[in-house]
Amino acid sequence: MLLTILSTVSIGIVAAILVIAFRRMVAKPTAGWLPIIGAGIAMLVFHVWTDYTWFRSVARTLPASVIVVETATGASPFEPWTLIAPPVKRFAAVDRATIVRPADSPSLAVVDVMLVQRFGSMVLQRQIYDCVNPQRLDAVEPGDTTVLTRPNTWTAIDPNDPIRRVVCEPIVIA
Repeated sequence: MLLTILSTVSIGIVAAILVIAFRRMVAKPTAGWLPIIGAGIAMLVFHVWTDYTWFRSVARTLPASVIVVETATGASPFEPWTLIAPPVKRFAAVDRATIVRPADSPSLAVVDVMLVQRFGSMVLQRQIYDCVNPQRLDAVEPGDTTVLTRPNTWTAIDPNDPIRRVVCEPIVIA
């Protein structure tokens, strides 16, 4: 977020300098507030551009084995353009290369779901999906095998849950 703020201010300063240089080249009297308006417009355009392109930029850098399974958009009255076309604010992704199926329970799939939010750090959420029954187990610690036998720990999910569909696709076991 700090880099975005610094970039926005830098764009504004450069725009103001360009407007001042243009005013001097024209050598005609122009309004003194033009550099301020030029800087404001440039900063607003840059902010809107980064708001709509951050998801594509991040998604492009992910490895080929990572699949973006869900996106969430958001609108804000403080950014009125988002009320018309809400940009992506966060997404969930799964690295298919890291999906593990326990040998003793082949109907289960253990996966680390990447939760990525703009201006936030990425969070890895370990989950177990039951590929036979539509249910999920959250916040599984590595090596914790007792969680599978604890009552009331499974969460019922929609059979067409996008993460479950990706995780429960047939996996080739080497």
